[in-house]
Amino acid sequence: MIELFGPEFLSDLDLANYQKLDGESKDEAKSLLRQMVGDMIEDFWYFTVSLARSLQQGENRLTATDAYWLGVLDEITGTSFHGMRAVVEKDPGVSS
Repeated sequence: MIELFGPEFLSDLDLANYQKLDGESKDEAKSLLRQMVGDMIEDFWYFTVSLARSLQQGENRLTATDAYWLGVLDEITGTSFHGMRAVVEKDPGVSS
């Protein structure tokens, strides 16, 4: 998770340093990334798993729009909330 999403948690300056280091030494870049964002990703992952487990228990009053913004749904039919599928398929109903 850190290697995949870690760079998204870096500031612009830290991202530039990470990308430079990643081109030179992959092991050092991974170590630096883990040191800089490991705790943040761990906290974020814990929150995500806890939220998903909570939503799977019993009835929830989660609206379709809330589910879209949480990433549970990719798109909501009949609204302007379209996912990447519509964009990739160049759906004429979606403006880019």
